[in-house]
Amino acid sequence: MQIRRYWSSANPQSPFKAKCTPRDYLKRFPLDQLKIGQILVKNILTDAKDAAIAKMVIALAGSLGLAVIAEGVETAQQRGFLALQGCQMYQGYPFSKAIPLKEFEEFATRI
Repeated sequence: MQIRRYWSSANPQSPFKAKCTPRDYLKRFPLDQLKIGQILVKNILTDAKDAAIAKMVIALAGSLGLAVIAEGVETAQQRGFLALQGCQMYQGYPFSKAIPLKEFEEFATRI
């Protein structure tokens, strides 16, 4: 999902005269979840704008009935901040390093 610098609900056409706006994509595609990218998560505790964007994504997902997953969660503090906002799924090395599919399937059958 791209976030544009300027987009107004009063002007549903994008500045580039595209036929679909970001709102249309969110409504039209069969989404199950929104992902908070690793770049936002990395600075979520030190950059107020990254924190505000993450909060907005979590609130938007909640109002649309979508799950939220945060990518690149590396510390308990990052996880705690995201959990307080309502994020319940996380990816990152504290949970598991990247593993091959076969190894993941074996792991998943054990839990």
